[in-house]
Amino acid sequence: MTAQSARQALVIGWFACFLTNLSILLSLYFGEWIYSDNFRSALTQLSSLYAPYLGAILAFYFSSRTPPAAAGATAGTPFVLAVLGSVIWNVTILILLAKVFFLWGTIEGATRDMLFFGSTLSWLIAPAIGYYFGNSSTPAAAKEEKHES
Repeated sequence: MTAQSARQALVIGWFACFLTNLSILLSLYFGEWIYSDNFRSALTQLSSLYAPYLGAILAFYFSSRTPPAAAGATAGTPFVLAVLGSVIWNVTILILLAKVFFLWGTIEGATRDMLFFGSTLSWLIAPAIGYYFGNSSTPAAAKEEKHES
């Protein structure tokens, strides 16, 4: 997998997870399983959990200065760490909302647990995502990749 396609896969993966979680909340709300106050609380929590990661990912993705020659480089260990951290973090949040969707829990409990697990697992995902996207979009990283080829 090339570095460029790996970055695209991570961006798509993060957005897919966010949109899946948002879809769960919207279906619970429009299906009248939860009321406005719980919906707004859960949506605020979901947004605050995803905003730093999606914001950073998009900022680095769209400001990439990697030249076309370096864009063909293969994805390495930083990509694997970013993917593993992303899967653990996103699946955790998805499971918490899926429990409510399948009537195994309450939205209040899911909102509380999203805050707990999202912040507890932030040490796992923040450095991996920051390093992966930050390192692959800086001029220094592009020069480094150029010298390796």
